[in-house]
Amino acid sequence: MALNLEMETTVFTVSELNAVAREILETDLGVIWLQGEIADFTAATSGHWYFTLKDKKAQVACCMFARANRAVAFRPGNGLAVLLRGQVSLYEPRGNFQVIAQHLEGQGDGLLRLAFEAVKNKLQAEGLFDLQRKRPIPSLPRSIGVVTSTAGAALHDVLRTTRRRAPFIPIIVYPASVQGKEAPAELVAAIEAASREQRCDVLLVVRGGGSAEDLMAFNDEAVARAMAACPMPTVSGVGHEVDHTIADLVADQRAATPTMAAEMVTPDQQELARRFQVWRGRLERGMRHALDAAEQRSANLQARFLRQTPARRLQQNIQTMDLLRARLVQAVTHEMHGHEAALMRWRLRLQATSPVSRLQEAQQCLAWEDKRLQAAMQGLMERCRMRLAGLSQQLAALAPQAPLQRGYAMVRSADGTILQRWDQVAPGEHVVVELAMGRLLCLVEDIQPPDARQEGLP
Repeated sequence: MALNLEMETTVFTVSELNAVAREILETDLGVIWLQGEIADFTAATSGHWYFTLKDKKAQVACCMFARANRAVAFRPGNGLAVLLRGQVSLYEPRGNFQVIAQHLEGQGDGLLRLAFEAVKNKLQAEGLFDLQRKRPIPSLPRSIGVVTSTAGAALHDVLRTTRRRAPFIPIIVYPASVQGKEAPAELVAAIEAASREQRCDVLLVVRGGGSAEDLMAFNDEAVARAMAACPMPTVSGVGHEVDHTIADLVADQRAATPTMAAEMVTPDQQELARRFQVWRGRLERGMRHALDAAEQRSANLQARFLRQTPARRLQQNIQTMDLLRARLVQAVTHEMHGHEAALMRWRLRLQATSPVSRLQEAQQCLAWEDKRLQAAMQGLMERCRMRLAGLSQQLAALAPQAPLQRGYAMVRSADGTILQRWDQVAPGEHVVVELAMGRLLCLVEDIQPPDARQEGLP
């Protein structure tokens, strides 16, 4: 009571009041722990930090001197939730109530967001997020790799989706933890194993949804660098649609969920069936075009055949027809084998993707098409053989030896010229008369010119 009476009768200066207030605050409260959200953060040129720590109802000014903030492992920022240890004090020149921070540590999502931004800025500066680095995803991969936990729902979602859309594509699983302290190292090891083996055409890095802390393994710098170095295109499907990670930014393609990632890299069976129909139509048109071209070439050869002399025409036509037949057989056989191989590949794929009834229908269709192709080829070959036989018979009928077999004779002069007119030889010359069997050497005794009725004859 005496102290209160003494204080009431004492007249203070402002500086004395502030000094007493500072001593009371520092003595009575001492060192305290304080939590809140940082606002108005300023880093002075002296190295000191000045900021406001607030909650929903109040705020207090804080200061952290350079010698203390050197031990802080992160750079504070506005909106970051922190836990602070310090001493309550008062800045005497201004009479401002403040807390002198001695220790500072991050709390909750604020610290996670700060770490995320630090890694993001570093990798972005190195160009790991550039669009020029993004590789296209193969439309029909031969195999798909999946990096995820074998105990999570993400793997089941991927397997269920791939079985529904493209069960003929094999899935290679590279197991790894997707959360916890060991997750980043296991994810890196799984991605590097897939990169070394190169057994898949595309690599999915997926996990289901979770809190920001659960997804932190996919914000790890080492995981991001392993994905960037992967020789195969990568697809990130982490969390839900609202979740964003460093893995999403460095991947060649981002999917909102593991299911969408699986849909992105697998073709649709209906689309494959449509493409098969298009290819079959192209095959049929190609075969018709080849047959039409062969018939046209045969017609051209026949026209040329009719314009030539019998002996020369026979020789050239036989050679041309032999060459044409060999080329036609070779081309048609090669085309047929190629299309048969393509049809067999598609038949095997359809057998793996369709139910039993659709499989039977596809097999019957393929067998029918195969019979049609074989029948068409046999018909073409038979027509070619018949045409060649007809042409050979025509040539045989027009050959010079044919008239001789019927009793006619061919007369040549001494120099071998075939005689057609009476004025090509003179009396006293020798001529050779060729018969069907043997020849006669004759002497021309007389010449009888044709009468007026025969003047027009050759």
